Amino acid sequence: MDRQRRRVLAALPAIGALASPLRTLANEPAGWPDKPVRMVLPYAAGGPTDVVARALAARMSAQLRQQIVVENRTGASGNIACEFVAHAPADGYTALYHSSGFAISPALYKKLNYDPLRDFAPVGLAATIPAVLMVNKDLPVTNIREFITYVRARPNQLSFGTGGVGNITHLAVALFLQANQLEAIHVPYKGRNGAI
Repeated sequence: MDRQRRRVLAALPAIGALASPLRTLANEPAGWPDKPVRMVLPYAAGGPTDVVARALAARMSAQLRQQIVVENRTGASGNIACEFVAHAPADGYTALYHSSGFAISPALYKKLNYDPLRDFAPVGLAATIPAVLMVNKDLPVTNIREFITYVRARPNQLSFGTGGVGNITHLAVALFLQANQLEAIHVPYKGRNGAI
């Protein structure tokens, strides 16, 4: 495996990947696509990744003159969708639209029913979505230092919501808490839209 491919896989915050590691849009048969293409998304409908995936699918549908159907297959930090796409026929009609969870899962799970490097090939960077720290407007803090002081004075009395265990938001907040020696309660939802 060359270093360039590893860098691309590790760095992409959003990845679209075809079921075959060797297949790309450029080497599809001349009539491709002659039927709808399935874009599998491992996140719940209505969240930020879903919104971007649906916008991308609409644009691709117009350009390819064929329907791109977004299918949400949630669960197991995206591993259910990844496994589904990895085992789909390598015919160019099933693609995975994923985000940072694609790179995170191999570090969190001892056994995956797919190999992220062998079973997928990167197609392109679709979007970058920034992460921001937000609090209720009535919280008496106006900057990060005041926020840290506020949380430190209330160990395990405050909670933070995320789109699920092991996703980038969960890990980022856990890292923030650890770096600042803070304690808060994690509340995982079945998608980011529920946590907002």
